[in-house]
Amino acid sequence: MSASNHKSKIRGPELSSIRETALAFIRQTGVESHAKKSLQVDSPCLTVIDQLCEWSFSPEPLVAKSATSAIFGAIIETLCDGFCDHGVGVTSLVLIRILQFIRARPEGAELNRLLNDFGFNDAAALLERYQRIRRVLPLVEEQTSSVKKILILSRVTAGADIAITNVIIHRLRQRFDGAELVLIGPAHLSEVFAFVEHCRHRNFIYKNDGSLFEKMSSWPRLLEITRDEQQGFQPEEILLFDPDTRLSQLGLLPLAPDNRTCYFPSRASQTDHLASANLSNLTNQWLNQLFGEELTWKPNLVFQRKGEGYHAFCQSLHRHGCRLVVTINFGVGNDPRKKVHGSFEEDLIRALLAQDKTIVILDTGRGTHKGQWIADHLARVQTQNFPVVCLRDGEITNHAITFDHGLIIFNGSLGSLGKMIDATDCFIGYDSCGQHLAAATSTPSIIVFAGAPSTRFIQRWSPDAIGNLTIPYNSFTATPEEISCLIKTIIQAVETIRPKE
Repeated sequence: MSASNHKSKIRGPELSSIRETALAFIRQTGVESHAKKSLQVDSPCLTVIDQLCEWSFSPEPLVAKSATSAIFGAIIETLCDGFCDHGVGVTSLVLIRILQFIRARPEGAELNRLLNDFGFNDAAALLERYQRIRRVLPLVEEQTSSVKKILILSRVTAGADIAITNVIIHRLRQRFDGAELVLIGPAHLSEVFAFVEHCRHRNFIYKNDGSLFEKMSSWPRLLEITRDEQQGFQPEEILLFDPDTRLSQLGLLPLAPDNRTCYFPSRASQTDHLASANLSNLTNQWLNQLFGEELTWKPNLVFQRKGEGYHAFCQSLHRHGCRLVVTINFGVGNDPRKKVHGSFEEDLIRALLAQDKTIVILDTGRGTHKGQWIADHLARVQTQNFPVVCLRDGEITNHAITFDHGLIIFNGSLGSLGKMIDATDCFIGYDSCGQHLAAATSTPSIIVFAGAPSTRFIQRWSPDAIGNLTIPYNSFTATPEEISCLIKTIIQAVETIRPKE
């Protein structure tokens, strides 16, 4: 079907049919009902993916964006968030179908050429390789004794890198003391893991909000980086760790020889004794299988020099009479399902500021619309008589706060947010990066899991840190009374937290 036909068929209100097409595919695969229907690379139901791919290349931006969102939001995220083998299997077929669609187009010529160079001439070859590397096989002595460099792929999002990649990095640092670690992924890696010894960062951006083609065709650039890092080394001197990342399309696309690739099947089903384990613990279990060890590394971030003045800043707040310093971040990583809608955020800030001698540090986040977001919050919140100060991360060490009760608007980098959380008494936020920063810095936290698709999802993403309170919440059906009850629960939890020493 031509692009012009799509433009005439789907426009305006009919855009809703794109998402319905995606949801119908989910129902047909049996994932929601746990009816494990057998699918193959040529199953007829996968033609729906072809149709969505066609729409994603539409010249009409709304159609293209809606189709891409339907593929990744309604299909792939739904399949992955179930953390079951059936969903993982269907996801791999969907991604392979998309790759096959793109490599058949003129824009996908480079992708097609490189896959052919690897010998992956069809969908079956890609699937066979994926099924082979996802089997966890212990590494024998011959595979580890000569290792000089280890390439570690990012999970793309900062929260997942703290919960998963963090464990991999520190376990590898312990086992391969003399090897160089090379982290490949977004800029936050250099902030979060700045003090890991013999560890280097190669910047690589995966366009999370990009078009279907941009999301699926970044692999050739990534392959250039990994080949560059392997240049001059013998195969046995290199290992590559893939933590089930979007960079490799969840392990489908090769970046090193199979026998030098360690792939963590993070979204797979687990045995009964690990059914409720979180992703950090599952990462440890996987590494124990690989290396024949019985070790556990808890996600841990240490900011040198007391976070470059952040601890001194928060201690000065206490010296001026503040009883409790609370950091809040309402970021959700561009996933509005994780938010509690309505007036929850403003009402929570008001409730916290109603507590005597409490200072709230509201982190602005790192999105493009954060300025307007803060302005909207302040317009709704500032009905009480309390002082408000706006600070950037570079102003923390030389700005004297003389009040013991009020609001500080904080605008800083991800690393600065980590230092602030590390220094304050408590963190409050949604299921996002902040909860993992809090857990990795041993900061008590209260995390609202809004809109989680299942109990298993909450179990996987909840840190098991001491002082962490997880509150499951259905953000789409909440009444004002339920929101009020949620805020009361949070305030009661905050009241039990003591200031950090």
